[in-house]
Amino acid sequence: FEPYLANQYQMDDAQVLRGRAITSRVEMIVFHHTPRWIVTSKLPVRNARGRIVGTAGVATIAVQEGSKVWSESRLAPAMAFIKEHYHEPVSIRAMAQTCGFSLGSFHRQFTDTYLCTPHTYVRHLRVRMSCHGLVFSRRPIAAVAADCGFSDQSHFTKEFRRIMGETPRSYRRRHRH
Repeated sequence: FEPYLANQYQMDDAQVLRGRAITSRVEMIVFHHTPRWIVTSKLPVRNARGRIVGTAGVATIAVQEGSKVWSESRLAPAMAFIKEHYHEPVSIRAMAQTCGFSLGSFHRQFTDTYLCTPHTYVRHLRVRMSCHGLVFSRRPIAAVAADCGFSDQSHFTKEFRRIMGETPRSYRRRHRH
């Protein structure tokens, strides 16, 4: 696993082992070197006495039913481009060119496959990548935001809260060891 995913899995497991289930959380992961949207649920596993003894989880890829496998593979160059350049200004036109699509065709293929626009996908990836920096570095929040492609801390905080349901500062406090 990528370090930020391994750390997220550990934090999720700790939450579930405390009795707080995670249900139907939509999140982005890297699967076969390609970021993908998944729907995750994790539940505590209890023994006969009701004591939590483990976790059980299910993750399903959240791709629209009927989406064609070929479209995903044809989008792979754009996904690699996004992963490499998410921390920079990312041009949708440049993504389309990596796949050999026109701008309109790329936008349709991407949205049909990943159930969101390329711009939304990049924003979510930036926020997910920032989680690792918030928890495992002592860098100021503004520096973590800049490392992940946000031009200012205010915009980062707004996006982070919208996507993660809390501010970067509260996320950092809650997950720091």
